Amino acid sequence: MGIDKVIKDRRSVREYKDKKVDKHIIQDILETLKSKKGLRDSIKIGFEFIEEGEEVYRNLDGIVGYFGKVIKAPHYIYIVSDIKDGYLENSGYLGEKLVLKATDLGLGTCWIEIAEDIGKVKEILKVEEDKDLIGLLAIGYPRRETKVGGMYNTRGKSISPLTEFGYPNIDVQYSEQPVSGRVSVEDIVYLNNWGERAKVEDLEHRGMAEAFYHMRLAPSWGNRQPWKFIIDGDKIVLTLCKDDRVSEKVARIEAGIAMLYFELMIHQIGIPGQWILEKPEKHYDIPENFFIAGYYTI
Repeated sequence: MGIDKVIKDRRSVREYKDKKVDKHIIQDILETLKSKKGLRDSIKIGFEFIEEGEEVYRNLDGIVGYFGKVIKAPHYIYIVSDIKDGYLENSGYLGEKLVLKATDLGLGTCWIEIAEDIGKVKEILKVEEDKDLIGLLAIGYPRRETKVGGMYNTRGKSISPLTEFGYPNIDVQYSEQPVSGRVSVEDIVYLNNWGERAKVEDLEHRGMAEAFYHMRLAPSWGNRQPWKFIIDGDKIVLTLCKDDRVSEKVARIEAGIAMLYFELMIHQIGIPGQWILEKPEKHYDIPENFFIAGYYTI
């Protein structure tokens, strides 16, 4: 399946069939990841498969997830990483590679944030003290085949960093169209400086319109779609909004996810390059509530 089709099919799943996934399928996914490059290959990252999901559900319910409610799944994978510059972006980038691979194989997944009591969770999962526990991924066969990758409307006053991921405490409405509720390309791409909107014609002229179109489908906590890009010569700068709905940890993980989606699509259309996890010399007059995650150099 083409990566653009996988991206369109990708959604977060909160209900799973009571059916085990052949462990060899999971092992093949994890083995494939070992050959995939990260944003920084010097950062060691681990994906640990938990075959008996019921035990994890019992041990972690009430500790992780929205209002302490863990999504019940037949299996889980938890992600651990060395703590180095760029490790959160790198974890989001590689973690989402796993998600897309699972999607391509017909499996459902869901990111589960560990916002509080991380020390207790690390103890339960036997994570080394000098490693950071990035999060959990629920994985299994989806109970429902309805596409829920598009618009998520939260009712009530509570806004969770995990609203997008369909926790049962949240009353949500689903759209069949994966791009419903998404900001337009012209709303997320600037030329040369902050606020100078790129027109679709500008992006088509550069051969980048399709890449940005699909990049908008990248998941973000609460479907907040926090990204803005600045095209400046051979650099494409990624900035993300900082707000009180998510922690800096979450924001940097979703920066890595956004980097992956953009890179996959820009490579598919034949434009080579790589992400640099540094700030460019130019400031671009970025507002205080945004930060630069890095830039893609062509």
